Amino acid sequence: MGSARSVASAKFVTLMVVALLLILGATLLRAAYVSGGGAALALEAFHAATDVVATSLVIGAVAISRSRLARRFPYGLYKLEDLVSLGIAVALVVVAADLGIEGFSRPAPRVSLVSSYAQLASIPLVVGSGFAKLVASREVSSPAIRSDAMHTFGDAFEGLGVGLGLLLASLWSTSVAYRVAVGIAVAGVLYAAYEAGRDGLLALLDLPLDRETLLAIEDVVRSVARGFTLSRVRCRWAGPALFVELVLEAPPLAVVEDLHGVARAIEEELSRRLSYVVSVTAMFVPRRRERLRVCIPCDEPSLDSRVSQHFARARVLAVIDVRGEEIERVEFVESAALGGTREKLAGASVAEALSERGVTDVVVYRMGEIAYALFLRHRIVVWRVRERVSVREALEKLLRGELERMVSPTCEASWARHR
Repeated sequence: MGSARSVASAKFVTLMVVALLLILGATLLRAAYVSGGGAALALEAFHAATDVVATSLVIGAVAISRSRLARRFPYGLYKLEDLVSLGIAVALVVVAADLGIEGFSRPAPRVSLVSSYAQLASIPLVVGSGFAKLVASREVSSPAIRSDAMHTFGDAFEGLGVGLGLLLASLWSTSVAYRVAVGIAVAGVLYAAYEAGRDGLLALLDLPLDRETLLAIEDVVRSVARGFTLSRVRCRWAGPALFVELVLEAPPLAVVEDLHGVARAIEEELSRRLSYVVSVTAMFVPRRRERLRVCIPCDEPSLDSRVSQHFARARVLAVIDVRGEEIERVEFVESAALGGTREKLAGASVAEALSERGVTDVVVYRMGEIAYALFLRHRIVVWRVRERVSVREALEKLLRGELERMVSPTCEASWARHR
């Protein structure tokens, strides 16, 4: 694996050196005949020189962001690429404004035929530089270098327009063609500034760069985290890296192990489908259930009766259907009708019967280990009241989220007593 990385690195360096030499050649070719092309060719020469500086800065930013130094920070130093891109964009805007004003305000110069040929001859060098950058970006999976390549291809089209304008100005000896050439050059530089600075500015402001990535993330979460609801997606773009932060609503009965498994599966699938994902952070919030069937053991068949002192010894069981925060139905069942008269394992018989009746939650003051284990087996949530309040008060506390979930039985004794 180490040799493969070194070969890829050597290939990347070679491609970027070729790209720099090609764009440097285009710069020198234009600069050699700038006196015969006026502000239009001067702008083109400066633009090509800026590309040399920009590409060098991008290479440096990529090297630093992937160095050991960057690993010391939670989000690395990937935003260096965004800062470099934004700086290049500002410089291009200033240059376009300055030379554009000069090209339109001053009298049109006499354009020589040789200068127009020099501009057109520099276009293949620019195109070759763009292809070298594009291949290099694939070698190291760098969106920043790929953007630089797209920028270079745009320069080639813009340079072709300027070259044709200079050629027509030379052949027809008219200032109109020269002004058109200057206008094309200014427009090309401004577009390059937009392409260079757009992604960097959005990344620095933590704004989404593209809708397709967000849709892909949502699709992965839906396919992997079945039963969970994706509440929010936040993406932090930083150069070639993407940090994903998710908020999911978890099913009411999900346990820590479930959440851990879902988070790991989401991260693995996102990293597989989106190679530039560096980190995935998932936060889970409980999802409130719309419908509950609550059982509360009590002393008398009334909502004002107090919660029974022990679940297995309760004389009456209140079974209450709740939708949202409204009580839809209340039923009082004699414990004896559910097998609660058995001398031993009475709680187990009642727990099994409540499971068959579709009970989802149980509120108790005390409960033994056998009944508690059976409720866990049937995924029925057991809640505990600290004081023997009325059934109505216990239900209100449950709906307000004021009850604690029971994590162990309150009455434990040797199993030998059940023999």
